Amino acid sequence: MAFHGQVVQSVEQREDGCTLIAEIPSDRKTFGGVLQVRIDRSANRSTTLDAKAEIPGQLYDWGKSKQTLADLFADVLALPSSKTLGPGIVAAPPAS
Repeated sequence: MAFHGQVVQSVEQREDGCTLIAEIPSDRKTFGGVLQVRIDRSANRSTTLDAKAEIPGQLYDWGKSKQTLADLFADVLALPSSKTLGPGIVAAPPAS
């Protein structure tokens, strides 16, 4: 996230995972926004990642939210293989 200029604002730690809230920087087309990333571990030791991006106060975000999520999932998928990180890693692109 830092690579894309997204500063982490808060972290909520839970027994089975965590939620990160990061700032989406503004640019010449959009106001800044909020990226929320939730990481959960299930009983079978698989990991899920769910994310949403919002640009509040703007009717149309010119694809900024969608691109932010696409960048996040591309970065996750570029991590070392599940053989290195552990079994059951699941990352799915955001629903359109």
